[in-house]
Amino acid sequence: RRQFVLHYPPQADFVTRRICGAEALLRWQDPQSGLIPPAAFLSVLESTGLILEVGAWVIEQAALDCREWLRAGLPPVRIAVNISPVQLRQADFTTRFLNATSAWSTVTAGLDVEITEGALQGDSVNEISRLQQLRTAGTRIAIDDFGTGYSSLSRLSSMPVDTLKIDRSFVKQLPGSAQGLTLVRTVISLAHAFAMTTVAEGVE
Repeated sequence: RRQFVLHYPPQADFVTRRICGAEALLRWQDPQSGLIPPAAFLSVLESTGLILEVGAWVIEQAALDCREWLRAGLPPVRIAVNISPVQLRQADFTTRFLNATSAWSTVTAGLDVEITEGALQGDSVNEISRLQQLRTAGTRIAIDDFGTGYSSLSRLSSMPVDTLKIDRSFVKQLPGSAQGLTLVRTVISLAHAFAMTTVAEGVE
């Protein structure tokens, strides 16, 4: 029924104070209930397998919007798209993703991939290989809500990851919580040690 929409909260560079990226967030625009956040329906999409179809639409729509912004003369921006473990397990995921982006993307404009820590638990050789292929093609890889899962440091150091996103539950404790401050400093130091960048979630 074309009731899904994408919202694009920006990512701002801490030094320059300029927008350096955005994240594509799925919302359900229900005619009766209004705007519904993904927490209310995402589990249903995943349990029914519909996440594959909806996830493919998110990639296509985000790519379309990014190209339209470029045509409109707006500054280039890279858009992060959340990818579910179910999507990442698809054998043709890398091909489909690059088909939607490779013809027009550049270093400063295109789509990037966000996964959760849980997406790469257990035997995930194939999934890591797909991420590596995307990264080789110029796609940046981020781990979303970092610190809420169970990533091992040895595993993290060998994964094709560019960015750690510090979970909002840690960020919202700042600056008053000494524990929150320690957690955030630790994640930033860890990212720097692995030559990664960090993104603080929930600063709005």
